[in-house]
Amino acid sequence: MKFANLCLSAVAMCCMSAAFAAQGNFTGPSISLGLGSSSNKIKYGGFLDGQSSSKTDVVSDLQFNYGIAAGSNWVIGLGASYDLNDRKFGTVNYIDGGPQTVDVKLKEHWSLFVTPGYLVQPDLLVYGKLAYHGAKGEYHDTDVGNGTRHHQGIGYGVGVNYALTRAIELGAEVQYVSLSRESANLSNGKPSFTEAMLRVGYRF
Repeated sequence: MKFANLCLSAVAMCCMSAAFAAQGNFTGPSISLGLGSSSNKIKYGGFLDGQSSSKTDVVSDLQFNYGIAAGSNWVIGLGASYDLNDRKFGTVNYIDGGPQTVDVKLKEHWSLFVTPGYLVQPDLLVYGKLAYHGAKGEYHDTDVGNGTRHHQGIGYGVGVNYALTRAIELGAEVQYVSLSRESANLSNGKPSFTEAMLRVGYRF
């Protein structure tokens, strides 16, 4: 009986050790570089009410993440990201004493996020993402001049990470982001975008 209890205890300890070791693949601090495609759209109100423009753009970012083991097979990630390039939203044409155009781009885009994840395999993590976003919108209007506004909003998505080694991780993620409507000159704009990112990261 004592031998059976000892065997059961040993098996339980091995299972717990394996679970914590597996979680170790995605715990602690990491930094990653992302590259992908972003489908950007902005809806206008005010003087340009009912009009919209869109553009598909290449996007890259730098991301910091800290993974925390949260029970068997669960890892909670907390992090931040910052874009390495601007996001362009296309051009709207209108007539006001002649042909005019408005175009918009987002600059200095950043996010803070949480990513609850589940270990499907010791080296494979799937996760959901909830993020708070901020960015500076630059509005260029050939008729009434330029304006700058700050947008905030919420993003949500899903992703997967693969631990190539303990230190090197590969990932893929899709996220939808909806930003606030802000006024600029005689119009106002509400940007949104859907991005698909591939990522390579280093876990310290």
